[in-house]
Parts: sequence; C-alpha cells; structure tokens
Amino acid sequence: YFFPFGNKILLTQIIAQQFIIFQYCFCKKAFIFMFFFLLFLQFVSTHYHNNTLSHLVIALPEKQLPKLIAKFESWQKYDPCRNPTNVSLIILFSGKYNLVLSETVKRAYSQLFSVKNCFKRFYVQFAGLAGQEDKYPNGPNSIFKKLLKHQIKLKGHTSNIFLMEPDCVQIKSNWLEALENSVIWPNAPFWIKGSQFTGHPDYLPISSVGYLIHINANAFYNIGSEIFKKFFEDEIEPILPSVYGFDTDIYNIIYDLKNLQKFRHILHLIQHNNVIQNTYYIPENITKFNLDCPYTYMLHTGSLPSKPYEWKSLY
Repeated sequence: YFFPFGNKILLTQIIAQQFIIFQYCFCKKAFIFMFFFLLFLQFVSTHYHNNTLSHLVIALPEKQLPKLIAKFESWQKYDPCRNPTNVSLIILFSGKYNLVLSETVKRAYSQLFSVKNCFKRFYVQFAGLAGQEDKYPNGPNSIFKKLLKHQIKLKGHTSNIFLMEPDCVQIKSNWLEALENSVIWPNAPFWIKGSQFTGHPDYLPISSVGYLIHINANAFYNIGSEIFKKFFEDEIEPILPSVYGFDTDIYNIIYDLKNLQKFRHILHLIQHNNVIQNTYYIPENITKFNLDCPYTYMLHTGSLPSKPYEWKSLY
C-alpha cells in the first residue's frame, strides 16, 4: 500500500531483485539502499512522465441527474475497486451553481459506503454555462476546453483525467483500478486515449475517416500537459468547427489530408485503448461479451437498438 500508485506487480519484481542482491552480497545495508533507491526512481519516473490518473470527471447537464443517481446505484453491483486509489471523483454539472442540486448529489453519494473508500476525494462542481453554450455540441466542447485550459480548477495535483458521461456504463467490477492501470507506468505518455466505434457494422459511421476512427469523448485526457494545451490552442482551437462534438472535430482536423503532414508527428500521442469501448448500445449477450473482451470494463452506450457484438478485442 505504500508503493506509489498501486503498481504492485513492479513492486514484486523489485523485491525479488533485492533479495537476489542480498543473497549474493550478504550485505543488509546494500539491500536496504538499493531497495529504496529503486522505489525513488519509480516515484520520480511516474511523476516525470505525469503517468497518474488524478481525476475521474463525470460531466453532465442538470437534466441528467436521474442517470447519475442510477450510475451510483450500479456501482454497488460493479464495485469500482478492491483497494483505495489516488483518484478524485468530480461531478461536474454544466450549468451555474445550484445548492439543492449539489446537496442532492452529495446525499446520494454518502449512501455508497463501499464505493467511497475507492476515491481519494469527492466533490461537486459547476462549469457555469448558460443558454446556447449549455446545449449540444457547445456544452461538451466548452467543458473540454475549460478543463484543458484549467479554467475549471480541479482540486489537488492534476495530470491525466478520465472524462465520463452518464451513458458510460460499467460491466465489470474493479473498473476504477482498470482505468488507473491504463495510465500508470510503464504505459507510454499520451494526450488522448480511448475507444473508436466498435459496435455492430450496421451502425458503422462512414461520413469521414476522422469520424470513422475518432476516439469517443469518454476517454483519458492529459490535461496536465502544457504541450497538449498549447498544441490545442495553437493548432486545433482556431479551426475547430464544432459541427459535431470536440472529439470528432479533432480527428477530422488531424486526419484531413491537407493537415496530415503537419500533424503526423503527434499521432503517437493519440492512443486507442479498450478498457472502455464505444459500442453505442449494450450487446444482447453481455456474458459472452465479457468473455470475448476480458480487458473491457465499461461501454459507452446510447439509444441504438441492441445487436450482437461482432468484433473480438482479443485480437
């Protein structure tokens, strides 16, 4: 539990290495020194690369409060964790401050006795949007830009966040640990990490390459990266059309043939990951889905009718 960010596999490897050193050197001081020196290197490496999951941000308009309460209740079936994490949970409403709304959410969360132990801290925030700015696609676009530019202040150290909408559902327990393990060392640094559309071929969007392969907004974002922020402000925001959501627009800009030569050097920082899948519906046989996709813990669902799932993430 004292090991940084719960990387217990690496801890086991380090301990084994140190016992080998102790066995051959018969030197207790050397063992102790090397053990803590490697712990220090791991700690520095983790912070240097910003490879931590600092916040889980659930962003939503006020009208989706019932979906949020239902999500809380589902967490008692699919526990977020086995061990406490360093992740803070933020409920971020798009509108202006509302005391009654805030207290309602806090009261609902207070009933989640086992869930509360999973998060480092919990609080409710408001983005302060109003009018047209609070309607789709302006609302999600504004919230993303405010988070990236730190115009919405998150408490504590901010590095990578997972941005979640109420229609993102959990299908396995320990999903919060799975999110954390998708970020921590030795995962490579990134700017955006998430899932392209993986649902039934009948629903496959083909309006553009960017739309076809874009990472859905329910994803990881490295908002602690000043380079990512500057890139977004300099290269993306001036030409962001907001025709769809920011997630689709970013891909349409980057993968436009006119821009690909310019942006190809940053493509490795936009990574696909299947801890969440963007199916846009719940598959008919969720048991079979879990067998086919053992590393997927969440689905971004929607209003599409349910169909069989035809792509196996095992490949």
